[in-house]
Amino acid sequence: MFQGKLYKASKLGPLLFCIPENKIQQTLFEVHEGDCGHHIGGKSLALKITRAGYFWPTLMNDSLRYVKKCDFFQKMKVVPRQPVAEMIPVLCLIPFSIWGIDLVG
Repeated sequence: MFQGKLYKASKLGPLLFCIPENKIQQTLFEVHEGDCGHHIGGKSLALKITRAGYFWPTLMNDSLRYVKKCDFFQKMKVVPRQPVAEMIPVLCLIPFSIWGIDLVG
C-alpha cells in the first residue's frame, strides 16, 4: 500500500495499480471495446491490462468471461469447417495414362 492505494509488485516493470471492484467492468470495456480497443481474446485482454499497469486478483477469469459475452467477438468467432458427410477419396489415374510412364520396366 502506497499513499492509501493498493499496488502489486510486477516482475516485468513498475508496480501494478489494484483496480477497485466497482471499476473492473469499466476497465474491461475501455480496453476491449474503447477507442483503442480491437476486440481481442481473453488472455490477450488480461495481458494488455497488465501491461497498462493495472491488476486485480480475478483479472484472467474476468477477462475470459467478458470476452465470451461480447457480441462482436462471438460473430467473428472461428466457424468449424467440417464436412457434413464422410469424405470419399476419388482416384483419378488419367494423368498417368497420358504421360505414358512405364514404372516397371
